[in-house]
Amino acid sequence: MRGQRNQLEVKLVGGGKVLDAMTDIGARNISFVREYLRAEGIRVVGEDLGGTTPRKVLYEPATGTARVKRLTRASDQWWPRSAATCSASIGTGRR
Repeated sequence: MRGQRNQLEVKLVGGGKVLDAMTDIGARNISFVREYLRAEGIRVVGEDLGGTTPRKVLYEPATGTARVKRLTRASDQWWPRSAATCSASIGTGRR
């Protein structure tokens, strides 16, 4: 079974400036990936980009669901115990 490019859907997460001492490489990554996907004709169906806080991402390949939780900088808990702990969904992309 092969995927077809015109059926690909992308969800973008990240690109934040989470370390104060670093340059804003996240902004450059966001610009690059948006331009690349546009040039390749790949559809973006959801995004949670930029900002200054780290994120947890829970992705369920079987359903296409992606959930994102923004963390506080002081947080040492990096992975959710369940999907219920994630605060925002960036969509399923399913039709």
